[in-house]
Formats: sequence, structure tokens, C-alpha cells
Amino acid sequence: MKKKILFIILNLGCGGAQRVISTIANGISKEKYDVSFMTLGKKESDFFKLDSEVKRIDLDLYKPSASVSEAFRNNVSSIKTIREFVNRINPDLVISFLNRTNVRVLISLFNSAIPLVISERSDPTHNKIGKLWSLLRFISYHKTKVLVCLSKGVSDAFWYVPKKKKVVIYNPIEISDKVDDKYSFPFNKTRNYIITVGRLVEDKAQSHLIQAFSSIAEKYVNWDLLIFGEGQLRKKLTELVVSEGLSDRIYLPGETKNPIAEMKQSQMFVLTSLWEGFGNVIVEAMSAGIPVISTDCESGPSEIIDHGKTGLLVPVGNIEKIAKAMEKLISNKESRTSLARAASQELNRFDKDSIIKQWEELFDSSIKYQ
Repeated sequence: MKKKILFIILNLGCGGAQRVISTIANGISKEKYDVSFMTLGKKESDFFKLDSEVKRIDLDLYKPSASVSEAFRNNVSSIKTIREFVNRINPDLVISFLNRTNVRVLISLFNSAIPLVISERSDPTHNKIGKLWSLLRFISYHKTKVLVCLSKGVSDAFWYVPKKKKVVIYNPIEISDKVDDKYSFPFNKTRNYIITVGRLVEDKAQSHLIQAFSSIAEKYVNWDLLIFGEGQLRKKLTELVVSEGLSDRIYLPGETKNPIAEMKQSQMFVLTSLWEGFGNVIVEAMSAGIPVISTDCESGPSEIIDHGKTGLLVPVGNIEKIAKAMEKLISNKESRTSLARAASQELNRFDKDSIIKQWEELFDSSIKYQ
């Protein structure tokens, strides 16, 4: 008899957590599991698609709150609705992703016999969610069956959750020879490209990459920079590009549904984040067969990159060191090839099939020993 699994997340918009949870829901065995997928927000905001075998539920719970008291009432109503729908589905296991959603689901399933696995996708020391939500997380997280973290660094940050309840499972990555090669950017075969992919927000620090590239652009005239992603800093970053006089060398094409395809047309990947939960895009770039430069930020990059062997790590926020690392690889094709080749040999631990198997093993043990 199939086991009923219910996934819960805020939405399926364009984000790393959304990509991972949809990959898991689509990838786990449908012969073993009857899979349902619930979002607290509207289905219309979906960026990632679910297979037809996955039952889709959107609760559309979110309403603007004009005051603290109204926000409290809306959250109480949301928690009641979540419990009602979970009881209606009556799953053998619930899997929740992301901080505030995890708290809501933990409260909604208080005293329930249904086991709950929650997953955190970022380092709480950097990803602030407010004093009240942080307190609720501190109080509630020890009630979970298992807390899944996407890196050792993130796991260590949740010091108040017992070690026996914590598991590290890296993000699943589709190895590049298995993915669609369709890219969206009009690549010029006579040019070389440095690429980065990520939301246009402060913690991704694309401004540092723009400044670093600008400092060497005049020397390497056949190299361009691609910054894929969307976010609140698009206008600010565009203005920075214009001020550097590089509108014809630095491009912001927006979001891409197939980052690996874009990477395979590029010659180098650079990540300038101030902090990460893991760094999916690093592994994706390795999978695409291009060398990687990343800031040595918390958490994730140093768990993925062996400095000098499978990529280059540079100090966070050091624009000069970022520029020097890029210049080192631009000027030495042999180094680019060597780093990319060594990185490709380390990909098995991130392979989608292997990671999904780890999730299935976790599901089975959580159901068996509830």
C-alpha cells in the first residue's frame, strides 16, 4: 500500500527552496508514495511545475494585515486552515519547507499523530525573520520529527535542535548531460562570458561582481558579464552598469528556467554572495563544465569547493581579490580547464537521483518509527 506524503511550502515562485521541493515531489517514486503538494499562497504564482501525478492544493491564505492584531488573527486563521486540510488528506508524513511556514505547520499539527519533517534552507544567523518568528521557531523546532538542513553550516546554526533530530541532505542537482540544452540568451560565439545566477538582492552582492569586472574590462575586451536573476535591486544594478560605461558588456537578462544551459555557453561562473545556505548554483556551474569562483561565505561554498583544486574561494566583499581571481582564469585557459575537470569528478554526491534516494530513506524511517 502506498504511503501518503504531503509537501507544504509558502509558494512555488522562483526560488531555490521551491526548485528543490518541487524536484523532490516530482522525483520520488510514485509506486511507493501517493504525493500531495500544498502551498499557502496562490497557484497562479507558480514558477516551477509539478507532475500530473502530484495532487496540487493551493490554500490562498494570505491577506494584507493593517495592524498587529489583524496579522495575529490572520495567522491563527491560517493555522486552523492548515490543520483542517492536513486532517482531510490524512497523510502518513508531512514535509514542510522554510522558516515561517515550518512554524505555522508545527503549531497546526500540535498534538497530532502525523509525523512532521521540516527543512531549513538558509542560515538563521543571516536570514533574519523578526524577533517574534525567531522566538516561535526556537520554541517549536524541537517538536519536529526531523530537521533537514542543506549544509553542515546551516545545521550547526540550529544549535538548539537536538543533534539526533538533525540531518544534512545537500540540494539535488540535475547533471548537465541529462538536462535540456535550450538557452535563452543570444550568445555571440566570438565573445567569452562570465556568468552568475541569483536573485538581485543585497546578500547576493552582484554590485561587487560588477565593480570587479569593471576594473579589468578594459584589459580583456573580448569578455562580457551576464547576471541572470530578478529582484528589488535591478534598477540600482542597471544604474551601476551605466555609470561604469559598460552597458554593452554587462547584461541583466532576467530569470532563466534553465541556468545550466546558459552556463554551458559561458566560460566561467562567479558567485559574490555575502552568505548562502548552500550554493546550488556553484554545483550547477560545475555540472555545466565551467570553472567556479565563489566568496568563502557562510554557509556552503567551502563544503562544495576544494580551493585551488575544484574552484577558487575569495574573501567576502573583497572586490580586488574577486577581480584578481577572474583575471587569473581569464588569462589561463589551462587553469580553467583543470578546475572544471576536477570539479566534474566531485558531482556524484550532489546527483539528483542520489539525493532523492536519501529523502526517500528519510521518509521511510520517519513513517516506520513514528
